[in-house]
Amino acid sequence: MLLLLLLATDCVVRAQTGSNFPITNIKEPYLQEVGQFAVKEYNRESKGELKFVKVLNGEEQVVAGYSYKLVLAAENGSVTTNYEAVVWADP
Repeated sequence: MLLLLLLATDCVVRAQTGSNFPITNIKEPYLQEVGQFAVKEYNRESKGELKFVKVLNGEEQVVAGYSYKLVLAAENGSVTTNYEAVVWADP
């Protein structure tokens, strides 16, 4: 599953444009919000009923904004499954 979405952010540029970096502080509230946003948008577009659980890991890339490639857990009924989401954030 791949989501390409827009989200505003004020993150600090930590690296050279185009480089991928593992996200080290995955519990950061902002990243959990990005994961929640991805699930909400997936549900809106697909008429799904996934329930966000948490972001498990991910990478970020500095492009003409920020690209987050996240692995997140979401519940579908009583089953929790891992999903991949890509979210683009415009600074």
